Amino acid sequence: MPKIIRSKSLAEKTADKLRAQLEGNNVSLGDILCSERELALQYKVSRKTIRSSLSMLVQEGFVVSLDRKGYQVKKPTVGTDKSQLIAYVLGTETRHWEMDAYSHEAWSQVQKSALSMGKNVFALAKEDMSASQICERLLQHQVKGVIVNADDPEIPLELNKAGIPLVMIDTASPKLESVNQDNFNGAYQLTNHLVENGCKNIAWMGRHLELIQGQERLGGYLSALHIAGLKSNKTHIISSVPDKTKLESLKKLSKDSKAIDGLVIMWPQLIEEVVDYLSENKIHLELAVWWGGNPEIKDICKKKFKKQKVPAGVHWNVCDLAESAILKLDERIRNPEKPIGRTMVSMHLTTK
Repeated sequence: MPKIIRSKSLAEKTADKLRAQLEGNNVSLGDILCSERELALQYKVSRKTIRSSLSMLVQEGFVVSLDRKGYQVKKPTVGTDKSQLIAYVLGTETRHWEMDAYSHEAWSQVQKSALSMGKNVFALAKEDMSASQICERLLQHQVKGVIVNADDPEIPLELNKAGIPLVMIDTASPKLESVNQDNFNGAYQLTNHLVENGCKNIAWMGRHLELIQGQERLGGYLSALHIAGLKSNKTHIISSVPDKTKLESLKKLSKDSKAIDGLVIMWPQLIEEVVDYLSENKIHLELAVWWGGNPEIKDICKKKFKKQKVPAGVHWNVCDLAESAILKLDERIRNPEKPIGRTMVSMHLTTK
């Protein structure tokens, strides 16, 4: 019996043309396609047909539908090895399956973003390895690129020496491609929130002023004070190390009821001690906290405050961080000579 070959529908034929466009050099990862109306005009079909064609490409993983934004390109184009391997290096002494909640969420989102772009990814925890040993391990795996989530400056140096494309996340350097949360804006939002709530003497508690991130967070705080017409006071900047010294500095300031009436906490791990101290001594301070990307911190604070109002805080979307990192790494793999850049992930203020 002769085999019956079904002719392709108009939607399938149009999907073939769209797919060919995506696999050519006309679009890049992360690009937003033209609107359905424009695509329908371009391919001379109805909007219903183009919508069906796009749905096929969504199912195949070539594009993803974004709410009210259209369709975003996800698959690599021709010339890119779809089976290429990338690595996610963590600057932790523990194995990747023993990570804290935030690190685990970041790794999970990196996996999802990599998979959606047709890439394979594996995690490599620093543990007790040196930077050169990490680099050697990655070369053995023949990775095409690396996302580095570690503060150890030797790791990116070794990767650069070996010519392995890399993107840093959660840290910044003017000489390295990086994706970071918007530190300046986050600190500005927290400080401005306290100003809007009537605070006049606002203290800042943070750390790592030797790093770009720490300087940016302090800069956001100082900028918000300046714009509000409030003077900054050096004694209100609590940034000494270790953390016990920070708490002692806060105790000295809070003993004088006129010294401070608001506190921006840029290091959320201190929130438990701060809340305990304020509660035990019946001291009222308006707080604003850097939640970061870790949901555990806010949960801890909720338990500490119980029936009291939970402080306002800023956080970022870990999914945005991971997706941006994968996109930037893909760009560096394609074009290693591209100028170094830094991508900022937006911070969101939560007041409830």
